[in-house]
Amino acid sequence: GFGLMFVALDQTATDVAPWPIVGARLLTSTVLVSFFLLRRERIIPRAAADRRLLLGAGLIDTGSNALFLYANGEGALTVVAVLSSLYPVATVVLARVVLAERLTAPQQLGFVAAMLATVFIAVG
Repeated sequence: GFGLMFVALDQTATDVAPWPIVGARLLTSTVLVSFFLLRRERIIPRAAADRRLLLGAGLIDTGSNALFLYANGEGALTVVAVLSSLYPVATVVLARVVLAERLTAPQQLGFVAAMLATVFIAVG
């Protein structure tokens, strides 16, 4: 799904922005609300902290997709594609900050290698 989203955004014309992202958010929201309603589960978290986290994640995700669409229209797709592929790094950092998870030595090495590769690609 993640890759298909970027492939679909790549196929859009720059003059229709931000409508592809609005359409994608409407589709995913409809699917998720339907899923929760069919399972008769609560849609909105009870805790305020969970609601803020959910809202923040949604805003960051939508913002990153909008920036990808903008970069795609400006022609900097080679750098953006590399940076977009680093999205798991954000998950690892959040796991460390929020859940206090520790990285193993190979994971730390991979993290550093990915950051260095990104710098080399951006500079080159």
